[in-house]
Amino acid sequence: EEEQAKLHQQLSTEQTGAAHEEKRLEANLSAQKDFVGALRANLSAVRHSASKAVKRLRAKLAKKKEEAADTKWNLESEVGTEQKYIKDLEANFSDTKEASEKAREELKEKLSN
Repeated sequence: EEEQAKLHQQLSTEQTGAAHEEKRLEANLSAQKDFVGALRANLSAVRHSASKAVKRLRAKLAKKKEEAADTKWNLESEVGTEQKYIKDLEANFSDTKEASEKAREELKEKLSN
């Protein structure tokens, strides 16, 4: 009987220890599940934030591209205007030069007469 009582006591102690270990493991598992849930929520928030940032940057890039295209068009237009102005000046200079040479020739003729 004494042996049986010792075994019964030992069994009871082991069962109590196993029950405590089971509760500890369940609590640990629950904590890990909570942690994983928090990580998932955090990941979702990071993805959402990153998605918004990407959209914002794409919009900014599109605006910069549009501004660059406008600037390029304006510069090309200005260059075209300047080239026309230069051609006009060259033509005017040529006409003035021809008129000056003609006037010089006429003056030479008058002076020689």
